[in-house]
Amino acid sequence: PQRKSQVKILHNERNLGLPQSRKMGVLEATGDFIAHCDSDDWVDPGLYEMMYKSALQNNADITVCDFLVKRPNCIELRIGSRTADIYKYTVELLFQERPVSMVNKLIRRQIYQNEIHYPVLNMAEDMATTLQLIPFCKRMSFVKGVYYHYDGTTVSITRQKSKNAVLTQALQACENIQYVIKVYAKNEDRKITNGLIHLKFMQRRLLMPIINHKDVYEIWKSTFPEINSAILFSPFVKVSFID
Repeated sequence: PQRKSQVKILHNERNLGLPQSRKMGVLEATGDFIAHCDSDDWVDPGLYEMMYKSALQNNADITVCDFLVKRPNCIELRIGSRTADIYKYTVELLFQERPVSMVNKLIRRQIYQNEIHYPVLNMAEDMATTLQLIPFCKRMSFVKGVYYHYDGTTVSITRQKSKNAVLTQALQACENIQYVIKVYAKNEDRKITNGLIHLKFMQRRLLMPIINHKDVYEIWKSTFPEINSAILFSPFVKVSFID
């Protein structure tokens, strides 16, 4: 009760989806840093204090922690970062070697005051937002240890396997990374360029489970066709033989 004055509860008149709800929260926030916790997850009580102290000690614009993903039959450990190098971390995110999720990141609120476009569609929305924010960050830090617990057991569109569900998921993801493409398309750094190619490929790859449908195959062919030669011939873009 003594902290009631520090809490704001915001209500949308209709369901705006996760990205737009986050945007509303960011616009209302007044603190120095912003963190996001999804409604079905939980955190250890000391997490944000540790991340906040790490951010202050390192003058970091972004601080990252590890987290656990609870699945129906297993628990997965996700390493947030083991580098304090923004450039290296950006490359890792583009190649999806580190989680792009917003939930394991504490970001200086000032970073959000740059021109950030919040997706309307829900698939790959974390990727779209995180990779827009990173270029404005000059310093980063990380906290070792698992203090964030992600619930991966609930049923959502990401786990539905019908043709329509998979197609919707893939098309939304391909649409949302257009925000990322706009940020990095003119970057001439080879690792960044190849990371962007890999990112495009991984979103198009979401169509693979239903590619035997002719209409889906046509969509697959017309989605990021400019990456095909790099996927086949570039030694810097690594995908599996099956892919």
